[in-house]
Amino acid sequence: MKYCLYHDESKVDGYWHGMLLVPEKEKDHVVDHLRKARENTHYRDPIGIKNIRRSSGRIFTCAEAWMLLAVGAMRTKIGDEVYPVHYGERERNKLKYSPFRECLGLKFILFRSVDDHQRMALLATYAQRVETTFRVGLKGGMHYLGTNQDPIDVVSMHFDGHEHYGRHIDYARIVGRLTGLRRYCGVPEDKRDIHDHPSDHRKCSSEEYADCQLLQLTDLMIGAFRTRLGHHTSSRHETFGHIAGLPLEAYQRGYTGYMNSRWASSLWMSQCQVVNGEWEYTTLDCERANVCSQMELAYGTEKHQREK
Repeated sequence: MKYCLYHDESKVDGYWHGMLLVPEKEKDHVVDHLRKARENTHYRDPIGIKNIRRSSGRIFTCAEAWMLLAVGAMRTKIGDEVYPVHYGERERNKLKYSPFRECLGLKFILFRSVDDHQRMALLATYAQRVETTFRVGLKGGMHYLGTNQDPIDVVSMHFDGHEHYGRHIDYARIVGRLTGLRRYCGVPEDKRDIHDHPSDHRKCSSEEYADCQLLQLTDLMIGAFRTRLGHHTSSRHETFGHIAGLPLEAYQRGYTGYMNSRWASSLWMSQCQVVNGEWEYTTLDCERANVCSQMELAYGTEKHQREK
């Protein structure tokens, strides 16, 4: 399957790469879901984890709707259990939830440089270090999430701006040096498929509107998963972070349990650092939590019944 990749970063307790893989054929459909939440909450400005300053109001409601939709769209199996979402609509001053029954094929890669590239002294510039760990994380994620029966062919890559790197993204460093890929993995064949314009859709220099929305969604997803893993910047983000709890709980069941879950093959996480001149890779873990508690905190309802 062909995918568009969206990348954003977070610099809280290290450097976090977030890579959202969106099936090219579902891209417009996903953006339509996001647009619906914007319209109902009347929030049209760029949105990200830093915009969430309290656990209520239209910004939080829009961000919550987006994150619920993203986690629901990551499912690879529907099953009988209800997965409720909302689009910011209200009935009698309460959010209107509805079952989300679509499998849209979103995949998410979360890769952390534990020390924010501090020990990568052989690479002269910060941009080179970021590009190198991006390449490492992308390769690991594609190898884990794809198969011969379900290939991952990345046809475009979108980065949230280039100004903070001091130059444009280097195609040769992130793609040209991406060697040893398994047969079911593909990457862009032309540097023109690498986009690094701003994600602020209000700017003339920004990426296309749809790509801006998906870059902003990637920002929210990094923030939610990072927070749920225990690396949060504010207590006000904790409720938002609980939305990531269900796929994380499935991921931490071990490979067999994960592959039997509704989120099989949709999430991969790892972290790295250089120790004594060698790459060292370790797992990203969070404390196991009660799933019912996560459901209540994420969806604001007391109980969810199975669909009849």
